Amino acid sequence: MTDYNGFDFTTIEAPSWLPVLNHPGPTRCFRGMVREKLDVGSIASQQSCPDLVVTLQQFLINSLSLANAVPSATNFLSLTHNVIKSTPAKLYNTYSVPVENFQDNSFTIHPIRCTGPHSWQNGPPRNDFVLIDKSEKGTYGALGRLGVARIEAFIELSNPVMDEIHQVAMITELVPENAGNLIDGSGMVRFVWQQPIESYVSDEISSHRKIIPITDIICLAHMVSFVCQKKIHGIVSEIPKLFLNSHIDLTIYNAVY
Repeated sequence: MTDYNGFDFTTIEAPSWLPVLNHPGPTRCFRGMVREKLDVGSIASQQSCPDLVVTLQQFLINSLSLANAVPSATNFLSLTHNVIKSTPAKLYNTYSVPVENFQDNSFTIHPIRCTGPHSWQNGPPRNDFVLIDKSEKGTYGALGRLGVARIEAFIELSNPVMDEIHQVAMITELVPENAGNLIDGSGMVRFVWQQPIESYVSDEISSHRKIIPITDIICLAHMVSFVCQKKIHGIVSEIPKLFLNSHIDLTIYNAVY
């Protein structure tokens, strides 16, 4: 299916707990295919995500466990690093999400962008922050069932051992301070920014780097960045942090307050 810009995109089902629109409207979809004939290894290089293959390997193994009551040992063994690295995949730079306005049954489209290290429309790279669904992991203070993450890649691929298409996002999840509760003074939730991985030489997966189904993405999140100075053993270090600006977007404001 193509839109008027000629972009190839795929329709995706939204999570069942999201508000249901009372009238027909646009659906969630990928847009802006960067390149169709890629593999996971080349996407990892193009997006500067050296941990993409091993993180995706863990995601596929978990998906296999959920899909089969007694998964075949052969299937697990087939999901090797090299098999996943060479798996054909499509890379996109946009994921459109319709977000229902809280005052009525209209909606606003959030075009979520991700270009990795590459320029967006002749400007700087764009890798948007989003709210994600963490309801299965519990609640986090004022955030409730929500988390905040930065998008590192939008990918579509076929499971190497199952007849199933996965549409996923590689994310860097932010760590909320104060147990996700509001900070005095600003009245907003504050996060620690985990720096992106520059090199990757082991099979360990960083807890803040994840693959999620794109249906776990709720909407765009407007983040305000600042640097906090902290003295450790006499040495002053700069720690990047961010506020979730819940005042600029009434949809987010009503989700957090």
